[in-house]
Amino acid sequence: MIAMGFVSMFSTMLFFIWLITPTYKATDRVLIHHNYKQQLGLFNDMATPGIVNPRVNWALNMLEIAKSTAIAEEIVREFGLDRRFEQKVEHPEIPRDVVKAKMTSLAQLPAIALEKLGLVKRKPTDYFAEAVEEFLENAEEIELVEDTEILEIGIYEETPELSGRIAGAISRLLIEKAIQLDRKTAEQAFLYASEQLKNAEQAYLRSQRDLERFKLDWQVTSLDDEKALKLEHLGQMECDLSKVLADLAGKRAELKKIQDRLNSPVITYSEHKELTDRMPGVELSVVSLAGSESQLRENIRTLKEDISLLIQRENEYLRLVKQASLDEEFYTQLLNKKNEFVVQKGTEVGEFSIRLIDSFRASPNADPDWPDPKIFLPFAMLFSLGVAFALAFFVEFFLKYPRYPSELIEMTGIPIWGIISLQPSKRGIK
Repeated sequence: MIAMGFVSMFSTMLFFIWLITPTYKATDRVLIHHNYKQQLGLFNDMATPGIVNPRVNWALNMLEIAKSTAIAEEIVREFGLDRRFEQKVEHPEIPRDVVKAKMTSLAQLPAIALEKLGLVKRKPTDYFAEAVEEFLENAEEIELVEDTEILEIGIYEETPELSGRIAGAISRLLIEKAIQLDRKTAEQAFLYASEQLKNAEQAYLRSQRDLERFKLDWQVTSLDDEKALKLEHLGQMECDLSKVLADLAGKRAELKKIQDRLNSPVITYSEHKELTDRMPGVELSVVSLAGSESQLRENIRTLKEDISLLIQRENEYLRLVKQASLDEEFYTQLLNKKNEFVVQKGTEVGEFSIRLIDSFRASPNADPDWPDPKIFLPFAMLFSLGVAFALAFFVEFFLKYPRYPSELIEMTGIPIWGIISLQPSKRGIK
């Protein structure tokens, strides 16, 4: 029984070991180095000082990023691991995969029967999610080398070539994501500057068009000269008006004096005739001077309105000039910053640097790294031997035969005087 149990258990364990898909390990080592001394300030207003934060270990951060589902999904998508997983389940070709598929089908028979009876409804298999889970649990082995800043990325796959490619891809993705984190601020600033630059350029062009249109509409050459000429003309007209008002007042006084003298009872004929002859000329002068006064006042009012409009146009012109200058200055500064960010976003000046320092790729003729015969075969032999002995003792314990005189008396119902014990000796059986 012990021999048969050992052979059966050992054969069963060898069968299940055979079902394990052989895999080959590829390894990359990545150095995550705190590079505070490499903090370069390319531009004065964009330099970030390096401040040591003992609570932050970028190696541990990168470890979690390397083990993230996002990277696993990219690997599954890039290398088609979901299609390979689906083929193994639906259309297996390798005998090992065929046996696994048969065993899975047998295990699913109860669920299939319940589904046919309408008691349960099975969901379709999401091979992509299954492949991602399989990769995270069984394919990758990523750990931080103790007391170092070195991250070891190990990948177990069915061929040495595939494991090497996936290990290299994970290292590449990890470095890319680390660099993206490092350059994220500058890149965001670059994108924002690029977006705002379009608006700034449109505003600058619009203000320039408005200024040019204003110059063309009002034929602006020199508003200061035009305003000075109008003010000078206004002063001359006001001076002329003062003279006209003075002359008009004199003529009116003269006309009143003539009228008062003509109405005087004491006047000679000759004086009356002289005053009568002078009076039409004086009246004509009064009318002429009154017309000149009215015209001058109208011209002064019109000229003042023109000057007021000119001042308003001048203020609008100055506003347009200032707005165009501000828009041009903002557009120029934003364009310069964008050009600076083009350089900044492509430069590593962050809190850490990440570099690939070592790679190991299995030879195409190498033995699989998993399962390891040095581990499994001794374990299988010891386990099978232990199960065989345990099974024999278990059966022995439950067999119904007497082991003691009291059990024999109970079984036969006959008094027992003693028990004969056969023991071998040098002279024979005793």
